[in-house]
Amino acid sequence: MAISDWGIGIVGLGGISLTHLEAYKRRGFNVIAGADPNDRNFETIRTRFGLTQLFEDAANVMALDEVRILDVTVPHSAVHSEADCRSWSPSREGTLYSKAVGVLLPGGQRAGGDR
Repeated sequence: MAISDWGIGIVGLGGISLTHLEAYKRRGFNVIAGADPNDRNFETIRTRFGLTQLFEDAANVMALDEVRILDVTVPHSAVHSEADCRSWSPSREGTLYSKAVGVLLPGGQRAGGDR
């Protein structure tokens, strides 16, 4: 499977997400969509990365069939987003958490305790 076949969705479009988007662009990865409850960076992301599918709700990104990998770049304080992203289809390739929000064990248990 070619790099361009791996559609990426990114949840959290502030701070570190711009670094991720730069790296994905440099390597030729296919970022499909992004979400953030605050739309302040949407215009920058449209202009710099050509990303047009931008949403205020992560569920819209997770619902896209072409998204095979989910990159979660939310702040530590947004632990609720981890729970939201756990509902993402296990039939997809994977979820990349940019912050150490905890390792999920089988059955949805967290290793390392709550933060």
